Amino acid sequence: AKAWLTLDGEGTIAITDSNNIATITDNGTGDYSFTYTNNMGTAKHPVTGSVIGASTNYFFSYVSSEGIAQATTGNTTRNMHYSGNYQDCDPTHIVIHGDLA
Repeated sequence: AKAWLTLDGEGTIAITDSNNIATITDNGTGDYSFTYTNNMGTAKHPVTGSVIGASTNYFFSYVSSEGIAQATTGNTTRNMHYSGNYQDCDPTHIVIHGDLA
């Protein structure tokens, strides 16, 4: 992995642990953006993730770049509950693959 991020998306967003992640931004419920410390070599790079919700709210999917173009400088991700609603989750894990610039 060229970058990875574990974040606490509940309440005040915070980086729990990371590598090659410069900043994170809370864009709304279950909607996060992050920037890389060292840019990726191409905008088309794999971003994968997983989320763990509260015990009564399992069944999440991780959505990368939904309707937002990827960039070499960072990405936007969303956590979607099976009901179709976005939801804040702690933890949210993100892994980025590809070549650095």
